[in-house]
Amino acid sequence: MSTSGFDPMPKDDAVAYFGCCSDHFGELAALFDVIVRRTHEDEEIHKLARLGKNAASDSENTADAWREQLDKGGFRQ
Repeated sequence: MSTSGFDPMPKDDAVAYFGCCSDHFGELAALFDVIVRRTHEDEEIHKLARLGKNAASDSENTADAWREQLDKGGFRQ
């Protein structure tokens, strides 16, 4: 255990966590997409859902890129 009170995280756990984050952001993006498709583009909820979808998609891609980089490249201390 380190002086912070936490054990170091195993690489495989971190890879799995980033995978889960990516999956959940993808689900959130899909939810926002349904709202976007079922509302008129002039409605405020449509505009907000489109913003949410874009943010969730960006976060999904970022988390997946981190997962892949960590999985293939590992940690550097």
